[in-house]
Amino acid sequence: WSLIPGEDTVVRNPQYWMIKRVDLGYFPRGSSPWDRFMVGRYLSSNVLNETLHKMLVASINWPAIGGLLGCVIHPVVASRELKLEVKHDQVELSITLFPVVEMEGKVLLAVPPEGLVENLWLESFYRAEVSKVKELDAGDSGARQRCLRILNGVCRSHPSLHKLGGSPVTHVILHLSGTGSDWAEESLADRFQQVLEELVAYLEKGVLPSYFNPKINLFSELLEEEIDEMGFVLYRAISEPELLLE
Repeated sequence: WSLIPGEDTVVRNPQYWMIKRVDLGYFPRGSSPWDRFMVGRYLSSNVLNETLHKMLVASINWPAIGGLLGCVIHPVVASRELKLEVKHDQVELSITLFPVVEMEGKVLLAVPPEGLVENLWLESFYRAEVSKVKELDAGDSGARQRCLRILNGVCRSHPSLHKLGGSPVTHVILHLSGTGSDWAEESLADRFQQVLEELVAYLEKGVLPSYFNPKINLFSELLEEEIDEMGFVLYRAISEPELLLE
């Protein structure tokens, strides 16, 4: 198997990759268990997801598993994603499963973009993000992780900002860490304010480069109206932070 960069595919998006079957002369089609998930000469994220979705819905005894665990588990039949809903007492969880391929130093998720292209794999930086933030905090006893938890909590609870949580906020903090800012605990309020200002600046440009690959724009999947709304909310929050708690 060999990786084909997203820039060389029809989507021209560096965050996606294709996984191509090579050396068929030495390893003929059918000799690999993964060949059943191929479309053309490429490992299809769609075919793999569809196969696993059928298994989740029809082939697994979720009532029995839920009974053993003391909870109720239902696969979400209508979703294109591999999604489970779990209920235990007053707690409800929605769990999304992503098949993962790791090769050539990349972590790829079976999350193809919307549309007709079915062989694409999304590169994930989650593991690298977590590791880098921890490494930076360990190096200067910083409060980046705490700042990140606060910002993620704000984004999750605010209807206009939920798409900024996770990777976008993390990458803003990583970019900011390269400017020599003081991340000590007593500077947390200043850094929080600075992250909001940086987010507004990136939203105004409509571009947030990935910390790990500047070719990738982490805002590329957002609609223009979403970017405008997020920018407006955060711009107001710079002078009135309490608005984020409404």
